[in-house]
Amino acid sequence: TRAHSVTERVTMRLDMSKRRKIVVGIVLVCASLLAYIGFFGSQTLMTIEAHAMGWEIPFLSSRPLPITDIRVSEVHGATLSYLGFSFEAPWEVDVSRTKASGRFQLVAFTSGNAMMIANPPKGELARSIGGSAEHQQRSLRNLLGENVVASDFLLLQTILNATLSDVRLFARQRDDVSRMFLLTLKILLPPETHALVFSIHNATFQGFQLGDPANRPRMILLQLFDNEGELDVTLLQKGQGPQPAINQADLNRIIQTVRRHAPSA
Repeated sequence: TRAHSVTERVTMRLDMSKRRKIVVGIVLVCASLLAYIGFFGSQTLMTIEAHAMGWEIPFLSSRPLPITDIRVSEVHGATLSYLGFSFEAPWEVDVSRTKASGRFQLVAFTSGNAMMIANPPKGELARSIGGSAEHQQRSLRNLLGENVVASDFLLLQTILNATLSDVRLFARQRDDVSRMFLLTLKILLPPETHALVFSIHNATFQGFQLGDPANRPRMILLQLFDNEGELDVTLLQKGQGPQPAINQADLNRIIQTVRRHAPSA
């Protein structure tokens, strides 16, 4: 009857009110999602991608560490002089297997280990990353900074110091693009995926050691810089076997004795 009819109308109005609230709620959620994607979507994707990279490559979460083992090997070895540099190595040279190869010098040792020496041209790292054309280098400078790109050492230092924690959800998009770019470059640098990186220096050179001899990696890379350029020394050894493993004292002997040849009179 009449009371029943009133009850039905009230119920219908309540149902319509609920439906409106649900529709309005859905619209607000969708609008919020669209706004979030518009403002933070790319950062979210980059943050997720960065963490996914970290699960696969723990190296991306680390920065260069100081060398704590400062012992220097004193065993009998040889003084090597190649490509305008000289330094001591605590091993005897196997002359029969030592040879030059283009811009590189291969030095073999009687221990069974070996060394590759290189003197990259100044600015080669920036050119290999961004290209040699001026507009390509300009784009790289805009992305990473003028001072960073102008210095081989600062560029490598910036790459090695990049970590996953630098990619943040609420950072400027430009900053996250730069950081993801650095992390992508960092993946290409270590000789092995899980390599540790150490800061190294002597009186005139500074640089980095990629690889921890305690883990007996097949490859350890020393990159040393001064105001004139760069020296790369790559140590090669077998991951296992009877050959003596390269230790930190051996590496320190090389690092601490690196010098440039004096110009000829």
